Amino acid sequence: MLQFLKYVLATMIGLCLFCLLSLFIIAGIGAVFSGPDATTIKSKSVLKLDLSNPIREVGEENPFAEFGGPVFSGSENITGLKDIKNAIRLAKDNDNIRGIYLKADDPMAGWATLEEIRTVLIDFKKSKKFVYAYAELYTEKGYYLASVADEIFLNPSGGMEWNGLSAEYDFFKGTFDKLEIRPEVFRVGEFKSAVEPFIRKDMSEASKTQSRELLNAVNTHYLERIAASRGIPVEKLRNLADSLLVANTSSALRNKLITRSGYYDEFESLIKTRLKTEEKKNIEFVGIDKVNKSAALPSGDLNKRVAVLVAEGEIVSGEGGSGSIGSDKFVKDLRKLRTNDKVKAIVLRINSPGGSALASDIMWREIELTRKVKPVIASMSDVAASGGYYMAM
Repeated sequence: MLQFLKYVLATMIGLCLFCLLSLFIIAGIGAVFSGPDATTIKSKSVLKLDLSNPIREVGEENPFAEFGGPVFSGSENITGLKDIKNAIRLAKDNDNIRGIYLKADDPMAGWATLEEIRTVLIDFKKSKKFVYAYAELYTEKGYYLASVADEIFLNPSGGMEWNGLSAEYDFFKGTFDKLEIRPEVFRVGEFKSAVEPFIRKDMSEASKTQSRELLNAVNTHYLERIAASRGIPVEKLRNLADSLLVANTSSALRNKLITRSGYYDEFESLIKTRLKTEEKKNIEFVGIDKVNKSAALPSGDLNKRVAVLVAEGEIVSGEGGSGSIGSDKFVKDLRKLRTNDKVKAIVLRINSPGGSALASDIMWREIELTRKVKPVIASMSDVAASGGYYMAM
């Protein structure tokens, strides 16, 4: 019986591997015979800015993203921040693109990333083209982007999160005490709170202070920007959040946070009216990738380049991988840029909570050597903490 089960298991594993290999082969054949994507933008097109996928500094395409289901869960495509901003800028100058459909219910991105996208959207509106937003549910991050739109639709049965910002922290000391585990922690600085979950059952006063300062600063900036876009006083917006007066579509409409309550077909009808298109015709939506492929590469002096080196994720020793910064790989890449005479300056794009102190110090040394040869500029994204700030300083 045991031998039979072993054969059955081996057969199942073999079939799974065969299916995966077949998918790769079919995808490869499709790519060969499908030819290059059509990159011509038709007249009266609308850029569909779908921000449903996670947003990071650099985009990644996952070959299994379209399959879904339990087997391929967590296989989303990663949308690159640079690709989003570039597509919006190109759409602004392309006469065939009349506006933007903003789909940003609950964007998976940090506040700094959202700020950059929002700034480019505001610049896009200088072209006098429209920005229309539609959602079934708005989180505060989603609404922060949608607040720049000319028309903000929310499904009649939808909801809206408007209750201020918060932060939650987990503490493990109680569990460690029961298990008779005593962590040995070495730290320097009153505000170095990353290790507190292992040595405390609650937040220290220093940790409370810095968390409160951060949340209040982000929240105030958030309210001020929305107030400027929607023409609603900051204090009224703050009171709506403190009093929990906005939770659904009717309350959002009553307080002028949105412009319309409507279904998606009504949203499309509004776009068709703006485009002066017949109701029976489909809207020509174009995605981020197509807009970016439609433009020629920018020209410039290839002997005077500015290189951008992205450092995103946790800092680790070695080569690292997706979602981490490996000190070995970082040093190799930076050294290549330092010795390349065509590269006249380097921008370090940092989005990191830190990590290994040793790996951070190794990278810091390479940056020090590089800045003696050519300018190095740090651009900090959502977070540049601990070793991330060490790189920037």
